[in-house]
Amino acid sequence: MGSPGEAAYFDETKESLAWRIRRYDSGMAWAEDPPSRTRHLISNVMVRYTGENQLTVRSAFLVYRNRLQTETDIYAGGRIDTLRVPRRRCFGAGSGA
Repeated sequence: MGSPGEAAYFDETKESLAWRIRRYDSGMAWAEDPPSRTRHLISNVMVRYTGENQLTVRSAFLVYRNRLQTETDIYAGGRIDTLRVPRRRCFGAGSGA
């Protein structure tokens, strides 16, 4: 085990590199084995037209991650986004076109 900040050294063989490549090409190259079960929930989405071809969007999110039988992570939060859209596509622009 190296010290923090040191370069890692892998003693790879041709066989181990070939196995890595086959695993990557299979589409089943997970960073975790077994992979986590994750759910992303978005709720309380509120959209407000703020003029000047702009929308303000507020939302809440919850990310639930479970791995094996004892590892559980829950992340909750909210965000505020500003969306700028062309005038002809903006909600509430009033042109009707």
